[in-house]
Amino acid sequence: MKKENFSFSMVPNVPANAEFHFFYDDKITCKRKGKTEKVRYSGGNYSLSSAAQAAYKSIYGKDTNLCGPKYWLYNGKTLDEWREENLMTLELTKEDVKNLRYFFLDEDNRIEPYNIDNIVEKIENLWKEIKSDGGSNG
Repeated sequence: MKKENFSFSMVPNVPANAEFHFFYDDKITCKRKGKTEKVRYSGGNYSLSSAAQAAYKSIYGKDTNLCGPKYWLYNGKTLDEWREENLMTLELTKEDVKNLRYFFLDEDNRIEPYNIDNIVEKIENLWKEIKSDGGSNG
């Protein structure tokens, strides 16, 4: 499953004007250009990927395609790792929301007594099901 294109909105813990270090040489840096999707690198405005490719070329002298979020680090983690940490939220379809009303009903369609351990266990089991089927909604 292809990841959604990276956007800084996916990593709200990375502030505007944050400085990033290149994966292969932490002395090479770029800086997020305000609240835009661009970074400042070597005096120009770039996408994360084009900045990573230019940085790579400056070290190794050859062109290559790089996925920028995998090669720029912020506070010791790649932007791709920051994105993964922030993807702990689950997008629900209308059908999912409709089915949630049945989530805490017993087999006789009565609301189960409040029991936090039971709720946590149900949520953990649901999360395992979602992860095992690749998170598909259909």
